[in-house]
This record gives sequence, structure tokens and C-alpha cells, in this order.
Amino acid sequence: MKKGPVAFVIASIAITGLLFGCSTTASEKIAKPDRQVDRYFQRMVTDYQGRPILRITGEYRGKQPYAGYDTAVPWKTIDTDFYNIEFENLTSNKIAFISKKVYQRNAQPVSAERGDPVPVLTEFADFTREQDPDFESLEPHEDRKLINWAVHTNNQLSDDVATIVFRIRHMEHEYTFNIFLAYHK
Repeated sequence: MKKGPVAFVIASIAITGLLFGCSTTASEKIAKPDRQVDRYFQRMVTDYQGRPILRITGEYRGKQPYAGYDTAVPWKTIDTDFYNIEFENLTSNKIAFISKKVYQRNAQPVSAERGDPVPVLTEFADFTREQDPDFESLEPHEDRKLINWAVHTNNQLSDDVATIVFRIRHMEHEYTFNIFLAYHK
């Protein structure tokens, strides 16, 4: 059977897909979640071999923070949604948090041309340079619950989504994953 240039192109695309598909660092993706459903979530981060390494659980807690936990958010004057987030290390090795980026759709005025704002970076933290006790390395099989994560829209539109992109290190590999926190007025 004679193989022509089409077979070569198909083989090249397949090999390229395999090489990029096996990368241990994933590009950041800003997806549009379902704002009505994403008030509770649980997701799993897997290693490059598909084994679960980190479980993340998020739960909507209401319009005011838990009593006894400090928050700098002016929730009495700005309508705010609060979440609890739990990170659970499922492995026998440390998991280090490298960075956190927060994107929000409604962080800038709505474009008159588009009518739908694009996500913009509103916060960045590099944990390799600035320590944050909430994001110290997770010890083997440790779980950590973060109380009173706040989400609100800067221009008081009826809804917003904060997309939080994390970069972590497990053993010698780095992984990127994101979570979505929905805001409803």
C-alpha cells in the first residue's frame, strides 16, 4: 500500500498531540462555568500518570463570614459571597503551592461593543517569593480548610465568576489547575 503526504501529515499531528498531551505543565484555561450550579464543587488533580494527588472541595457558605474568622472584605457595604475551600493531599509526598492567579470577568466596566467583559487578572501571588500561611506546602495526607474566601463583583453587576488558577509542585513535576467561585447578587 502506497503512503503519501496525507499519511505523513496525519502521523505528524498524532505524534505532536502525544508530545504536548503528556506535558506535566498545562496551560491556563479560563472557561465559562455554569454560574447556577458551581456553588459547590469537588475536583481532583492527577499526576502525569493519571493518579490522584490533590482533592479540592469548595462550598458556598453565604453572604456573611463565619464569626470568629477575620476577613478584610467590606462585606457589610459590598454584596459578597463566602466560600470554604479545602485542599487534601492524597499522596505520601509534600505538595508545594507555587502561585495563585485570580481572574474576574466583571473586574472592569462592560464593553459597549461586546456587552460581555473578558476575564482580567485581578490578583497574583508568587508563593516562592512571598510566604502565605494558607498556602504553605501540604504535608503527606494533610488536609487544609480555608474559611471565608470572598467573591464579589467590582462594578456590582448581578453575577461574576472568579477563576483561580493554581500552580503546584508534586515531587519533580509542576501542575496547573483552576477552580471557579461564582458570585450572585
